[in-house]
Amino acid sequence: AGAVEGHAGGQKVLQEMEQLATRMEEVKAAGQAHREKLEAALEAEKTLQDKVKDYLRRVDNLDFQADKLEETVKTSDEGATAAEMLDVEESKAAFGQEVDAAERETESLQQLAEEIASKKPDAVEHCKQQKDRLASIRSAMEERCANLSALRTEEQKRDELSRQFADLASAFNEFCDAKNNALGSLTGSLEEQKESLGKLREEVVGEGGSGMQQLAALNSASEACDEANIVANRHTTHTIYSLRSEHEQLVKAVKRSEEAVQAQLIAQKSLEIPPERLREIQETFNVFDVDGDGKLKLSEVKEACLGAGIDLEDDELEARMRARKPDMIFTLDDFIAFFLAEIQSGDSKEDVVAALETVAGGDANIEADKLRSTFSPLSQDLAEYLVANMAGGDYRAFVDQIFSR
Repeated sequence: AGAVEGHAGGQKVLQEMEQLATRMEEVKAAGQAHREKLEAALEAEKTLQDKVKDYLRRVDNLDFQADKLEETVKTSDEGATAAEMLDVEESKAAFGQEVDAAERETESLQQLAEEIASKKPDAVEHCKQQKDRLASIRSAMEERCANLSALRTEEQKRDELSRQFADLASAFNEFCDAKNNALGSLTGSLEEQKESLGKLREEVVGEGGSGMQQLAALNSASEACDEANIVANRHTTHTIYSLRSEHEQLVKAVKRSEEAVQAQLIAQKSLEIPPERLREIQETFNVFDVDGDGKLKLSEVKEACLGAGIDLEDDELEARMRARKPDMIFTLDDFIAFFLAEIQSGDSKEDVVAALETVAGGDANIEADKLRSTFSPLSQDLAEYLVANMAGGDYRAFVDQIFSR
């Protein structure tokens, strides 16, 4: 009995040992499972941390890229040349590709942001904001290129206006140089030189002459440049003011040459005409050459004749002028010849004195106011001429002076 009891006790112990071993295996298995679970959790945490690091690195790069794109869009185009504007427009396609790449990266980051939301709860919202920002950058670039296209078109117009003015300026400068050279190389007799100068003057200052036509075109081109706010013309150093001055100097040079030739001609004529008479005729011509063009028209010749005491009816004066010059335009030479002929064949000294006596009303002198009231209706210039040359209103001395020369 004792042996049986001992054996039963041993069996119990053995069972307990087996149960303990089983329990230990279970504990070991549970520990292993916990360990594996812990390791998996640690691995998941590590993976999540790696994803966060990857997100932060990539989002920093994306932000940097977006900043660069935004900086490009905000670059000021003020003062840009047409070529620089064209460069920006041509870079539009490449810029669009950069925006496309940034948007694709944003989409990828948005998926990653959702995976790390537990660690970076603001990541998803940041990606959305970045997406909106890129869309705004794309739109801004479209607007910038559209504005640049309009500006470039305007700049091209401005450049064309500048070129047009520069071309006209160059041609006008060559014209002035050529005419100055022509002035310095006059040849032939004095009459031939005078004729050449007359033609030259018509080219330079005549209404139909090339000089005035070119100057008018330059004025129009300059006004167009002013309206387009063109301050400096990179195609020429000439300005409308320098060209006007150049033309004025040319006109003065022509006038000086004409005066020099005229003086020589007068010197020749003075050998045939008493100097006092020649000077009187020239002074009379200058007084009634109101516009200073070196020519007298019918109305001016009539006033000059009246001032010299030659009273001709309009039709008679017209006939005599036309007989000398079909165009009835007298130069100084024409007037000298006409004046001398009329003085010799015109009214006598007594006729002129008698006419002025009537104006004087029997007085020895004619007051200036009387001269003006009498002759101003005929010609204001004639009246002033008589007042200036009839010293003290002594009409007899005035007539003596005319007929003694």
